[in-house]
Amino acid sequence: MKFAAWIKVVVFLGVILLVSVKSSSGATQAECVQRCSLNGNDSVSGAIYATCMSMCMNGPSQPPPPPDVWGAIAVSPSTLTEGHAWNFKSEQDASKRALKECQGATKAADCKIVVTVADVCVSLAASKPEKVYAGSSPSPGITFANNNAMLHCQRAGGRSCAVLTSFCADGIRHEARDGRVLRR
Repeated sequence: MKFAAWIKVVVFLGVILLVSVKSSSGATQAECVQRCSLNGNDSVSGAIYATCMSMCMNGPSQPPPPPDVWGAIAVSPSTLTEGHAWNFKSEQDASKRALKECQGATKAADCKIVVTVADVCVSLAASKPEKVYAGSSPSPGITFANNNAMLHCQRAGGRSCAVLTSFCADGIRHEARDGRVLRR
């Protein structure tokens, strides 16, 4: 056999060995390939795929830490008045403060918590003419949270959506665009 043929045989056997060998998480490479889908041809999709494959083959590197900083947004559906709280040590404390702020800013008795988050950013957008409001999905950054809240508001039927509040429950002191310090 020629040298090139031997290389092909060795590579073929290596691939078979890799596919059949169980990883430390108990999944074979073939099983991980089926679990992890490559959804694009760009670098972000490639990075997501590589992370999925690594976690599938090796298991998570370490469990995520428990949440340590909480935030909440409350809103009155009838007046679209909001209250928010960020950087609290518990979900309950953040929710209580957001409700208290909402209730203190309106005479309506319908304030309710619309979103609580831990260690991430969140926004609330509303369109007052249609009485439509929407919170963002928990987001890694404020710009993404604002855009996400606007999108959810528009999809809910809002034609003049605007961000009412946004913050990051991340332990950092943030300031609003007008220079005021966001309340704790």
